[in-house]
Amino acid sequence: MKPIERLVVDANPVLSAVLGGVAREVFLCPFIGEFAIALPTLREVEAYIPRLAAKPKAVQAGVTEEMLFAALTLLPLTVYPRRFYRAALKEARRRIGPRDPKDVDVLALALKLEAPIWSNDEDFVEVGVPRYTTAELLRQLKRG
Repeated sequence: MKPIERLVVDANPVLSAVLGGVAREVFLCPFIGEFAIALPTLREVEAYIPRLAAKPKAVQAGVTEEMLFAALTLLPLTVYPRRFYRAALKEARRRIGPRDPKDVDVLALALKLEAPIWSNDEDFVEVGVPRYTTAELLRQLKRG
């Protein structure tokens, strides 16, 4: 796999990794220098964790909120506050805001860092920033 200096991570790969999904393999990749996440995106993940822990599958498996929060802390995420990418918010709103306002912070951080986005969300298609899905990253990892 060709080295990637940094990836801006959306909420869905983080949630997948926290639940033990295949996204966790990408987080272990030595060819990716940094996994950047916007603070509002991290807050979105944290807000969703209690709902995940309450799902019947999680309850049945004995997965607790505490376990999911612990898994989140183990991910190699570099958190960026909104003030870091504030200048890019207007452009990000223009590009993606009408489709999904919750994605504005992810795109603004990607614009500021000039980095691709890791997301399975189709809203990031054709926003002027490269996007990798988890499946695409895993294929690249397997190619080596």
